[in-house]
Amino acid sequence: MLKINFITLCQNFSKDKALISSLWQEIQLAYSETTRHYHTLKHLEEIYKELQPFRLTPLLKFAIFYHDIVYDVKRDDNEEQSALLAKKRLEELSVPFMFIEKISQLIIETKIHKASSKLNALFLDADLSILGSSQKRYSKCTKRVCFL
Repeated sequence: MLKINFITLCQNFSKDKALISSLWQEIQLAYSETTRHYHTLKHLEEIYKELQPFRLTPLLKFAIFYHDIVYDVKRDDNEEQSALLAKKRLEELSVPFMFIEKISQLIIETKIHKASSKLNALFLDADLSILGSSQKRYSKCTKRVCFL
């Protein structure tokens, strides 16, 4: 489902099927790295699910796909690096500059989870929705992250 959502989203900005396919492959590979235990494709699916009752704008959709694309537990600039990569990829898709800047801001705000707008607060809440989940789900997640 994520793949279809991503392709459909990108086709609003570019008809270059090869580019869109390569961007999806990059996302899929990044979120499937064996060193990841939480920032995975499942995490993206969960954010999508959390935001389904709301109007999922292209801004939110791109932020979902790119907010954790760069993830290295030894670094403290993952959000900034994810935002930079998102900017580069969205420029390739011909996404308007104003959108790219807002998406970048959404991604960067996931670092300290302090929202600059209602839209950003909605996204940040969805990103941290695991904290408000059932005890069983939360416990399962923390075991994956903390004990592997």
